[in-house]
Amino acid sequence: MPRSALARLQGRVVASVLTSRLPGLRLTGDELLRFRQVLMFRGLVSLAVAWNARA
Repeated sequence: MPRSALARLQGRVVASVLTSRLPGLRLTGDELLRFRQVLMFRGLVSLAVAWNARA
């Protein structure tokens, strides 16, 4: 499996586990997602989230 495919799979697994364990987790803010543009790596600059523990 190429490293890029593995990284995408890991991202999906992390998102799935986080949302199942923290059901009140949600994205916040109205700004667009910004990505780092580096030759060998593409990742989010930041990801604003909030968590409602009672959800």
